[in-house]
Formats: sequence, C-alpha cells, structure tokens
Amino acid sequence: MRKNYIAGEWREAKQALPVAHPYDGEVFDEVPSAEPADAARAIDAAVRGVAQLRAMGAHKRYLATLKAAELLEERVEEFSQAITAENGKPLAEARAEASRSVDIIRLSAFEGAHLRGDQLPLEA
Repeated sequence: MRKNYIAGEWREAKQALPVAHPYDGEVFDEVPSAEPADAARAIDAAVRGVAQLRAMGAHKRYLATLKAAELLEERVEEFSQAITAENGKPLAEARAEASRSVDIIRLSAFEGAHLRGDQLPLEA
C-alpha cells in the first residue's frame, strides 16, 4: 500500500482509496487515506515549516523554489498523464497546465526575491 508523506516521513496508511477514470469508471490507481491524526501532524509540520522558511532567508528560499520548478519540469509529462487520467482532460490541455505550473513556480521565485508588498495577478 502507498504511504502518506507527513513531516518528512513516509507513514503507513490504514486504508487506500481507489482512483477511477472519469469516463469509464475503471480503477487505475489508489491513494493512501489519511486519518484526522495524520492531518493534525501535517498541519503541525506546516506551521513549523513556515518558521523554518522565515529563518531561511530570501536567497535560499529563491533557490529552493527554483529547484522545485526544475524538479516539476523534469516530470511534466508524468504529471500531464496523471491529470488526464484523473480528470479526463485532453492531454494537450494537461501538458499546458503542467507547464504553466512550472512557469508560475518560477515566477513566484523571481517575485519572492523582490518583495514590494503588492500583489501580482497570475492570470493575464
């Protein structure tokens, strides 16, 4: 069974949930179910993570965000296939969505390096 990644650790799930293709209902995968205690651990870890990010400094956050974009970009096709399978979205649209995610993460990195206190709309 797949595991949940919580607070830097892979944790056994008590149950798995099926993922079915939206057109024919065929189950093609499963995902681990999370219990309320798992959610509480994840929230606690996220709160600690925010404090760690604040202490990290802008340049390190910038580099980490660029690395996230790079890692996603390496797997755009994999994510595109998953989007298509889970949502029934045409593959061309799923590829555009996954590629746009890479662009938004990079934009976030660059904008985060130049915080000015204003908001930047992500949809043009």
